[in-house]
Amino acid sequence: MLSKVIVFISLWSIALFGAELHPVKNYKVHGNINDVVYKSGKLYVGTSEGHVDVVDRKSAKIVQEITLSKIKDFMGDTIDSEVFSVDVSKAGILILSQDFDGYSRLDLYKNGKLEHLISKKDKLYIVKAKFVAADKVLLGQLSNVYTLYDLKSKKHIWDVQVTTSKFSDFAFDDAKKRVATADESGVMNIVSLKDGKILRHYEGVNRDEVFKIDWKKHLIITAGKDKRVGLYRDDSYTTSYKDYGFFIYCVALSKDAKLGAASINDNNDVVVFDTSSKEDKYKLVGNKSKITNIIFLNDKEVLVAANNNMINLFKLP
Repeated sequence: MLSKVIVFISLWSIALFGAELHPVKNYKVHGNINDVVYKSGKLYVGTSEGHVDVVDRKSAKIVQEITLSKIKDFMGDTIDSEVFSVDVSKAGILILSQDFDGYSRLDLYKNGKLEHLISKKDKLYIVKAKFVAADKVLLGQLSNVYTLYDLKSKKHIWDVQVTTSKFSDFAFDDAKKRVATADESGVMNIVSLKDGKILRHYEGVNRDEVFKIDWKKHLIITAGKDKRVGLYRDDSYTTSYKDYGFFIYCVALSKDAKLGAASINDNNDVVVFDTSSKEDKYKLVGNKSKITNIIFLNDKEVLVAANNNMINLFKLP
């Protein structure tokens, strides 16, 4: 009788979420993973241990390791400078990390050297930093102030407080002309990267904090504390959502925006679904901690990083 129940549950799960897929490859790094960027066959991974590990996709070996100097916390204890976000362009590797007294530190790594751009003396609480162009970076501050920062002059081009809610995440459009913003209110705004003007305002899809946001083609996807995956069509200004039974910590879109992915339960499983029909196609299982990053390498390969030292590679049928 018990075996029949197990079989029934398994079949029900497959019918509800699609076929279960296990990792075909693993990438191991130094420390719990906060951010991952993929470019030109390499993974750039920022971790809690003050490391940026550059991992070769094919060999799964760490080919470069950047270690930040340690800092002191409020108690005077020496700790690692946790890396919050990382990005890469022809200008170098952009590294946002924790500095002394809880402030943020922004460094640019190039030719084996770290150039300090922002430190504790600037007294900023930056949560995310990404290249807009080789000489310009967008900074998302905890206060939900967005800053376009010039790397050459080391000056702010513009500063805009999008809302008064706490910052969560942002994502660029494909052309890097606009940015979609997310915060603890659940409201989503589209902001011009040229001048910081708010172009569009959406509310009512997510009713609580949005943890993660992604933007590909004309589709924006959000991960909500309200257990909703939000979907926003920027070409038609229409919205919809998918309900699940657990906090949605992470989402992502494929490059053509035909597939979406979302972490859906306390087993750290990730569902891949069709963004048009909203049909769940596959469930990616075997992730050991809370999901922090999902990346579609292409329409058949998906990277899933968790709050541990492992990145899993899944292949879709």
